[in-house]
Amino acid sequence: MFEVLDRVALAELSDEALISAVATMTQTEARAAAQRLALIGEVVARQCDDEDDDHAHQVIDGWAWAQAAVSAACNLSPRAASKQMRIAQALRDRLPRTAALLASGAASAAVIDAITWRTHLVDDADALGLIDTAIAAEAGEYGAHSEKQLIGAVDLWVEKFDPDAVVRSRRAAKDLYVEFDDKDDPNGVASFWGRLRVTDTKILEQRLNALADTVCPNDPRRRGELRAAALAALGVVGPALERLACECGDVTCEGSGKDPRAGAVAIYALTDHEPVKISV
Repeated sequence: MFEVLDRVALAELSDEALISAVATMTQTEARAAAQRLALIGEVVARQCDDEDDDHAHQVIDGWAWAQAAVSAACNLSPRAASKQMRIAQALRDRLPRTAALLASGAASAAVIDAITWRTHLVDDADALGLIDTAIAAEAGEYGAHSEKQLIGAVDLWVEKFDPDAVVRSRRAAKDLYVEFDDKDDPNGVASFWGRLRVTDTKILEQRLNALADTVCPNDPRRRGELRAAALAALGVVGPALERLACECGDVTCEGSGKDPRAGAVAIYALTDHEPVKISV
């Protein structure tokens, strides 16, 4: 346990002591994440390792039980809990050297997340051992990488020691989909997720960013909100959409006007309090 410093105590730290404290707490955070993932890995192992085929195909299997437990313990949605379980499994059973790196505080949880995901298609034990060793030797430097550089650094070792995993990854690219709605969505909003080709993702990202840039600087929405609005507006207007309706509140703003989405939804009001019986 550690004591959280108040603003007065923080102000008394020298610049060197402040940066040293940041570095120390960063390592502490990584070590705590390693311990948490080790515990989650044990939960998964107890529920799933000895599961026979009959039990594994029940509606509530070992993974579902573990997912519910981890979700409650970590205050996470089921999908987020499942992701933590996947990382924990990889560190426990597949990447022990990488796990040790996290436990030492030399790599962040975000870096470990990327490593476990980019290596999840490797199924050759010998190749996985070589990949784990190679990555652990340099993963301490991955934190300063951009996301693209991090993925490239991990993929380099995967391609070197298990080219078949690259082939499987390409096959997985054919499994494209978009899903809507999550049972944990709050009222009035809905989640959607999926998998697109990298090229399609870049095109869509550029299009949404370009539309987000069409509002004036006084629009109160964050970047993510603007991109969400742009995606929804594209669904109504289509490729002809040139700009978003600005929400700055200034009627003289060039982007002010009616949101095209407003006319795309019909709302029906029931004015009769008595329900109508319909015979089937």
